Amino acid sequence: MDFIQAKQKKERGYSVSDAVNDLIAKQHEYRGIVIIGVNDDNGIDVAYSNDSDAELIGMCEVAKSILADSIRGSE
Repeated sequence: MDFIQAKQKKERGYSVSDAVNDLIAKQHEYRGIVIIGVNDDNGIDVAYSNDSDAELIGMCEVAKSILADSIRGSE
């Protein structure tokens, strides 16, 4: 584990590598996926695969709701 991963794991409890590895381990269970990341230059990277653009947007909306509920729950 490199320094950045160790720092993320200590501060967040879960590193970027942990998240990616969890997704890779379950990749055969997914029929669609959206991945959003912030790179070192603070740019947003997006990757996705799905048959329906509308469903992709819906997936993002559900993720947004889950994150908002999580943030409210931790306050």
